[in-house]
Amino acid sequence: PSGDHQRVVRSRRAGQWENALRHPRTGGTLRPESTEGGIVGRLNDKVALITGGARGMGASHVRRFVAEGAKVVCTDILEDEGAALAAELGDAVRFLRHDVTSEQDWQRVVDAAIDAFGHIDILVNNAGVLAFSPILEMSLADFRRVLDINLVWEWLGLKTVGRVIRDGGSIINI
Repeated sequence: PSGDHQRVVRSRRAGQWENALRHPRTGGTLRPESTEGGIVGRLNDKVALITGGARGMGASHVRRFVAEGAKVVCTDILEDEGAALAAELGDAVRFLRHDVTSEQDWQRVVDAAIDAFGHIDILVNNAGVLAFSPILEMSLADFRRVLDINLVWEWLGLKTVGRVIRDGGSIINI
């Protein structure tokens, strides 16, 4: 790569690889990286609302955002798992029970996020359900539930959070 590009330099310390971004000409460190490969603090002063955050992929999003410096409002219908995750991660996380198919619940969660952290910078629409039925056997009610949770709720999130998200914010639909 040319001298205008950043390069990753790895050094071996205490049996682990530690990464640092180095300026291509001066060799000076630009920003430290975490041992997981992300840039430490790149989400400092950011507030994220992550739906479906109590377990699985959503919980991994919550953990990573906190590790990168964000404050997180984690929402889910799984209260025990969500509360346990928030307790594990400390003051940077607030857990709220949230039915993503409810417009009133969206407004309540957005208001609570702003009350807790002052603003919202990032929405991660992660909540979702699967239906494991052959299409010829699936009931209309089951199909509508999948659509409501996986499609309509994303629209509700975009509509509600879109009104208050800060300039330069991000909306991520999983």
